[in-house]
Amino acid sequence: MGGDLCRLDRGGPAGAVRLRRRLGVHAPGRSGVLPRMTAQSANGYFEVGMGKRVWYALRAQSEREEKIKEGLLARLRAKGIEGLVPQIIVPAENVSEIREGKKRVSQQKMFPGYILIEVDAGEKSDELPQDVWFAIMDTPGISGFVGGSRLKPVPLDESEVQRIIDDIEARKEKPKPKMEFQPGDRVRIKEGSFENFDGTVESVDSTKWMLKVRVSIFGRDTSVELEYGKVEKI
Repeated sequence: MGGDLCRLDRGGPAGAVRLRRRLGVHAPGRSGVLPRMTAQSANGYFEVGMGKRVWYALRAQSEREEKIKEGLLARLRAKGIEGLVPQIIVPAENVSEIREGKKRVSQQKMFPGYILIEVDAGEKSDELPQDVWFAIMDTPGISGFVGGSRLKPVPLDESEVQRIIDDIEARKEKPKPKMEFQPGDRVRIKEGSFENFDGTVESVDSTKWMLKVRVSIFGRDTSVELEYGKVEKI
């Protein structure tokens, strides 16, 4: 993986770890090709011929990614260059949990603090069009790019971005548990007869979202079966 990605701030969001594993920096010329299209610039219409689609990762304020995305879209539209940006993605996945016996599905950011943006770089290079760069950097909540420098960002590896997109689509159909457990995990029981007891996970039934947890009661170890949603890791 590119050295630039490895130099992400170590104190950044937890999603940065997974992002570094999934995304790479590619050399110019490895991106795909778009059919000829026309976009409107601030000065009128211009033609974008056989442009290359490349991806960049933007650092964004965590927990405000969707709002920042809308702000960026508004700036692109105001400049009349939204045609140069086919996709802006805040990677998220469906996660499920059981609360009070009911299954609930919600969305969870895959890489908190990051936004992926696809750009038509034009015919001759993988360089980010200047108008797009200004729209990005003028958007509140965006602090810069992953890879390269602020003034000359480096595109991401296209195949890795595609894998992330494929993962997003797959997880729409099959949400993953919000909390995943493994034998040996230390947990605290949140509900029921053993509320506030600490225990150790003995076995996991991921199909039923049930755990067998060993707790100590009056000095004796006892196994209890609990739903995922009734315990938390400690």
